Amino acid sequence: MYVPAKRDIRATIQQRPGEAGRPWSAGAGASVTAMALALVPAIFDRLAFNVPGITAWQDWARKPEKAGEILVFEAFVTTGVSNGHAEDAKLAAYAVRELLGQANTESALGKEPCISMLGAALLHAGMSDDIEELHRQCLVVKLSKTKNDPLNIKP
Repeated sequence: MYVPAKRDIRATIQQRPGEAGRPWSAGAGASVTAMALALVPAIFDRLAFNVPGITAWQDWARKPEKAGEILVFEAFVTTGVSNGHAEDAKLAAYAVRELLGQANTESALGKEPCISMLGAALLHAGMSDDIEELHRQCLVVKLSKTKNDPLNIKP
């Protein structure tokens, strides 16, 4: 839900920290990014229309405290973790809840300068008026299936 914004042009199109040998700008990464550019703002616009006054942000140091507040994040789900998209989303939410209870929570993709498509979608939908959302990385969690732990949640 973000793309790197580095001074080094070559580094900008290469893999991000925490990615396993595949640049975000190649193959599936580029395809998913393009789809997200259209889908995420549409989802947020619908949510904002149906829940007047809703607010959202990406800063995972700030936790929602009341109804109508949302912390948004991104999840990478490896094939075979669950039986479908709805369960993937539920597992990702549980993983984030667990991570937020820990000290020093970090994104699975590390830290780097970025342009946040998620932040732009929040601003577009009126769910935030914080222009810094355009520069803020979202929390990324990785879910993968292993032999020992079928829900091996990786921060």
